[in-house]
Amino acid sequence: MKILYTNFHVSYGGGHTTYIAILAESLRAHHEIWVAAPPTSKLYLLCQSIPNINVVDMPFPSKPREWREIFSTRKRLRTMFEKERFDIVHVNGSPDHRLVMYAIFGLHGKRPRVVYTKHNLLPVGKHFGSQLRVKYATDHVIVVSRHTSRLLDGTPYAKCEVSVIPNGVDVEHFYPFNDEASQHARVRMVGPEHAGKFIVGSVAGTADYKGWIDMVTAIASLPVRVRATMHILIAGESPSSAQRQQVAQLGMSEHVTFAENLLDVRPCIAAFDIGFVLSYAEAISFACREMMAMGKPVIVTDCGGLPENVSDGEDGWLVPQRDPDAISSLLREITGKPETLRAMGASARRKSEVHFEKTLFVQETEAVYRRLTMST
Repeated sequence: MKILYTNFHVSYGGGHTTYIAILAESLRAHHEIWVAAPPTSKLYLLCQSIPNINVVDMPFPSKPREWREIFSTRKRLRTMFEKERFDIVHVNGSPDHRLVMYAIFGLHGKRPRVVYTKHNLLPVGKHFGSQLRVKYATDHVIVVSRHTSRLLDGTPYAKCEVSVIPNGVDVEHFYPFNDEASQHARVRMVGPEHAGKFIVGSVAGTADYKGWIDMVTAIASLPVRVRATMHILIAGESPSSAQRQQVAQLGMSEHVTFAENLLDVRPCIAAFDIGFVLSYAEAISFACREMMAMGKPVIVTDCGGLPENVSDGEDGWLVPQRDPDAISSLLREITGKPETLRAMGASARRKSEVHFEKTLFVQETEAVYRRLTMST
């Protein structure tokens, strides 16, 4: 098959990037893979480094004032569709989905089958635009969690065939480090002055909705002698000045390390004693699954599809959203129990090997493509 992946995100990271990169790299041996993304995106840079992937520099403008850019991108896509005759176009957001639809209107020759993945918990529109995308440019919908699938109820997308295919991770790439390698990672990531502390960490990013400030608030509320034994490590884009000010106002600047724009998050995860994803909006979370694959139990909120990752008290913990008091209470309970945490980390690793491994994710997605191309 000839498959084109599109993604509108212009920034450094995000779940969309990991999602497309895993599929593109895994399927390139047996299919012709193309990726169209803005040149500023991590996806564009990442896919350029992977052999046998055709990477196209393509922004996906969406604002009315960008009508000239929209027309230009639509023309480029139409030309690509007519020349390359893709079997599948897999879109990953409303801006690229919309422009793919524009390019398909009036297309001469072979029309690609369009797969749309809903990655987030944003409300699904019932407006005319959604109806058009469903009618003219959606042959199948993939959702990344059971919770996300329920968001389609009562929307135009409910008319489509829908598959629930949770995100998969490469458990051979994300593997538990041994004790020596973990200690080296701790020194590298937080420095020798913090390496001996209890490190709670996240690779879910620094966006406000990720809720990481709740962890900072929770630890700030602990007694001074307890707080002094703990450190927070967060990987993602560089935090804003306002976010750094929040941390400073809590008196926590010396207790938080930001690991900015890492290409490889594994040393960061290896430095953790436990992980956390405290989001206020999360469809499933690659970050949670990557941390569990590396043998880290993870604290998650009861948000969206996050509870579908952990079994509370077995391989992680479930806390209410926006509740630092619940987090601090949990931390007081679990610190000082290294053997319990080690056992929970082993359970997290076993679950990832059985349920989160990328092979199943790739195979189920590829099966969707095959069904669509066989039905043409």
